[in-house]
Amino acid sequence: MDWPTPRGANHNAVEGDLHFPDIVQNSLASYIYSLASYTFRRRSAFSFKERTINIMSNKGKTQLILIFAAPPDQVAEADRIFGSHGPWMEAKHQGTGDKALLSYNLSKAPELSNPLDSNSTPTGNTLFILSEIYETNAAVVDHFEKTQSWQDFPATLKWLEKCKVTGLPAATIINSLW
Repeated sequence: MDWPTPRGANHNAVEGDLHFPDIVQNSLASYIYSLASYTFRRRSAFSFKERTINIMSNKGKTQLILIFAAPPDQVAEADRIFGSHGPWMEAKHQGTGDKALLSYNLSKAPELSNPLDSNSTPTGNTLFILSEIYETNAAVVDHFEKTQSWQDFPATLKWLEKCKVTGLPAATIINSLW
């Protein structure tokens, strides 16, 4: 099997240069390539697809981040809304190009009276933390244009009236690892 050769590799090593046998060099190139990109299969209730994920920094990409503080009587509705949001996002967003959705994460946790102290008393509210990373600002604009096609968008707007919301619809990522 021919593995990709690392850019800048010197095949004409001179005395004093480090020289690895071809099998080691090819294995090393393969390992580096696998760190930069890998393919996996994932199964959801709606699709079975193969995606290539680049393990690279998201610096310069656009992040949408929203934190919803739901009172106890609104948690079930949030679970229902976000239960349809994930599959809708997967179905309506592309994974490549300028309008790519690169990452989608939803977290849920009790709101604490002191957010910097994990041992502080819970307020009784539940936080839903939504983080979406897009290739460009144009992808975020595209996302908001598509929201009209989400069947639970009207219910979400009503639910938002009963919650405290903070965050930003689009922020440039200035620091990112992997």
